[in-house]
Amino acid sequence: MSIQIIINGENAEHALIELSAFSAGLTGGQAVASVAQEAPKAPRTRSTPKPETVKADEPVQNKPDSEPEASQEEEQHQSDPEPSDDEAPIPTDVDLRAAAQAKGAEGADKKALIKPLLTKFGVSNVTAVPADQRVAFLAELQAL
Repeated sequence: MSIQIIINGENAEHALIELSAFSAGLTGGQAVASVAQEAPKAPRTRSTPKPETVKADEPVQNKPDSEPEASQEEEQHQSDPEPSDDEAPIPTDVDLRAAAQAKGAEGADKKALIKPLLTKFGVSNVTAVPADQRVAFLAELQAL
């Protein structure tokens, strides 16, 4: 034997009140006059705060009285060799990919030379070339 119970209400709160009255009638208890509505939950935040990132140009200062340490760090930053204008900037993977596509468009013989060049640098595709080898890779690619 199958029993089907349909509870209609204007909204969810009214339907819950009707359900409460129905269940109270079955068990002989009292019906709940109104259902307490839960407050909307605020979006969860991380329990552990994300550590702040420090820019490479700014010295890290842990204490306000760490001025001698800060001056030593500034001296180290000044003594670091900066890339001069005659050094080529490191090409991005987008630059390398564009150069390889342009070289491959020159002909099938040029396109066939790109794969051995990738093998020479130990990578499977142009975007996998390490940043420290990109300048050399681009120079050899353009020399093909």
